[in-house]
Amino acid sequence: MIGEEKESTLVLGTITGYKAWNFPNGLAQYSDVDKLPWGDYSILRSCQGNVRWKVHKTTAHCLNQYKRGKGKFTHSHSEAPHPKCSCGIYAFYHPYDVLQSFHLSTSIFGAFTGWGNTILGTKGFRIQYAKICALVSSVYITPSVINHIAGYYKVPVFNNYNDLLIKFPKTDLGNLIT
Repeated sequence: MIGEEKESTLVLGTITGYKAWNFPNGLAQYSDVDKLPWGDYSILRSCQGNVRWKVHKTTAHCLNQYKRGKGKFTHSHSEAPHPKCSCGIYAFYHPYDVLQSFHLSTSIFGAFTGWGNTILGTKGFRIQYAKICALVSSVYITPSVINHIAGYYKVPVFNNYNDLLIKFPKTDLGNLIT
């Protein structure tokens, strides 16, 4: 997904990533959000792994540990991302790559700020920590639903990808890599 990977890199500071999140089925076109029993409906999930994104900080954990059973592990559950594994929080460097990779009628698109251990690829990266910083409205999601989700995460909603890029531009990695 993130292209050819390079070695694990320490990024000094934060990096902006772009991705899509899943939301519960049937919620996108719901018109009267006040009548929904929100509960878990407010929580966005990663498109891979069904990991729930928290409001303040989402931490990468290795989900492959659970799939491998009792075999030897290449790293601990908390060492994510790890260069010898596929774990970590995935993101693209540019929002247009998200559009080519995900069906946005079933996803919410946006940007996040990431930090910590990072594995860079040619199209994107895997990172240790992330916080959602913005969402983009969609013709597939009613305004009341996306505004409710944005309110839950305390982030703005942009009308299009160009407006998002003005406020949350791509990160210039040249100044951040050690």
